[in-house]
Amino acid sequence: MSGREADVQSGRADAALADLVRSECDREISPRFLKWLAELHLLRTARSLLTAPADVLDSPSGTGGPLDGVQCAISDLMNEAEVTAEQLEKKAIDSLSRGIPARVESYIRAFEAAAQADRSPEARERIEQMRKDLRRFEPSSFASNYLFDSQFRESRPQRPRPSPDEDLARRITSSEAKDE
Repeated sequence: MSGREADVQSGRADAALADLVRSECDREISPRFLKWLAELHLLRTARSLLTAPADVLDSPSGTGGPLDGVQCAISDLMNEAEVTAEQLEKKAIDSLSRGIPARVESYIRAFEAAAQADRSPEARERIEQMRKDLRRFEPSSFASNYLFDSQFRESRPQRPRPSPDEDLARRITSSEAKDE
């Protein structure tokens, strides 16, 4: 959707990006970990949650990807003495916030590698717009909402419907993408 002006201008491209990120998080971050993190957030001082989360933290998705690193980062922090719930929550948000752009950028690089065969200006423009869309995305806000708000995890971003007045065939050109 990053290559079509109507989708970028209407917010459909941003909604599609948020949907992709949510899908990736759903695939890589275990529901048991999210439940444990929610309990930690609610109870704050429950030492039992801080001292015995091994079954939750020992079962990341196993992909080794940047999103999978959230559970690993928490597990590493758990080994430190006197760790607090606030520190764990901040570490989870920071880790996911760094992992999201890394994951999306890996998809953009894959698209870029596939597009190198034809080296078309249109493909370069789409890649440029995808990176621009990623720069507008707010990973820290998304991470906080995803990790601590079950309703956010279950919702989907509202995608504006195309209007009869939109020119859906118009593509963004490189000069327009640079101006935005």
